[in-house]
Amino acid sequence: MMKNRLLPFIALFGISTLLFLSCGKNLCDSNCDAIIPEVYFKIVNASGQNLTCGPNKIYSSEKLAIKSYVNTVLTDATKAYVGDSTQASTGLVFVPASLSTQYYLYLNNVRTDSFQLTYQMLDGKSDCCPGFYSISSIKLNNGVVTMPISVVK
Repeated sequence: MMKNRLLPFIALFGISTLLFLSCGKNLCDSNCDAIIPEVYFKIVNASGQNLTCGPNKIYSSEKLAIKSYVNTVLTDATKAYVGDSTQASTGLVFVPASLSTQYYLYLNNVRTDSFQLTYQMLDGKSDCCPGFYSISSIKLNNGVVTMPISVVK
């Protein structure tokens, strides 16, 4: 009988403890960040042959970098192959580390090309999430292009 009377107090204590522990915490903080889109591109010769993958490869991933200025520091963007790096149809992707609008392509440690990105903010998927971005325009060396981008060397 005494056990039945204590059950509501135990439940109330448990709920109060949970509420107290979560007090002041923003549950949205760790659930999602703004999504920044990836940029797809290929480095090709004048005949359209891929120069980073396949039989005509002359640039290895170690010789290729995408960089941008983040708080006045030149920073590498994450880059990866899209597909099998032995296939000529494989492209590259870089993931911007921030919403920088200017990126630079480095081949053999020499800056060769620039990408200018314009972003558009789209609505979030919930009250918690700030939203996500799409790329509304891309310029390669000041000329407007669309993805996938072909950088001719």
